[in-house]
Order: sequence, then structure tokens, then C-alpha cells
Amino acid sequence: MADIKGVCSEFLPDLDEDIFDYIVGILEDVDFGASEDTEETAEMIAGLLSSADYCATEEDASELTKKLLVRLSNGNSMDDGGAQRPSSDVPLKTIKALKIQDTINILDDPLEE
Repeated sequence: MADIKGVCSEFLPDLDEDIFDYIVGILEDVDFGASEDTEETAEMIAGLLSSADYCATEEDASELTKKLLVRLSNGNSMDDGGAQRPSSDVPLKTIKALKIQDTINILDDPLEE
């Protein structure tokens, strides 16, 4: 698990301390494996950043929030050496690799010569 406060410090420098602490508290309660929970959290945090005039536009706030949540959900922080947890699409990657291997096998099939 990424250090939430550390990652927030990286992405949200100079944010009002009370708003910063509130956002960290929200993120500590998020189940990053639940898509719905993450989406609701993104909307809430983007709204806070926008209303606090931390970002110039709502789109900027949404983009910054998205980057923050991606970092947190991947567990990609400086404290763990930048190592990422395996993504949820590992089976998809495996299937793609198998399809490539099947294509190679078909092309190299000695029965078709």
C-alpha cells in the first residue's frame, strides 16, 4: 500500500492544511479495488480541489485527482522503490501472449509445408 500522506504531499503541495488532511482521511477509507468507490472518491476530491481554487479548472482538478488515484491504486510510491502491484488485467495479458504464441505456432506448423 502506498503511503497516502506522502503521495498526497507529492501531488498536492501547498494545499490548505485542513483540506489536505480531509482528503488524506477520505483516501485512507477508500477500497482501491472497488471501481465504484474509486469513482465516487475521484469526484469528491476533484470537487474539493476545484472549490478550493487549487486547480485553475474543473478539468485540471479531475486530471490531477485521476493521477493521484492511479498512483495510490498501483501502490507506486517512492517508499517502495516504485514497484507496482500486478495489474488486474494480468489474465488479459496472458491471453494476448497465448494468442501471439498460437499465431507463431500456426506459421511454423510443419504439416502445412
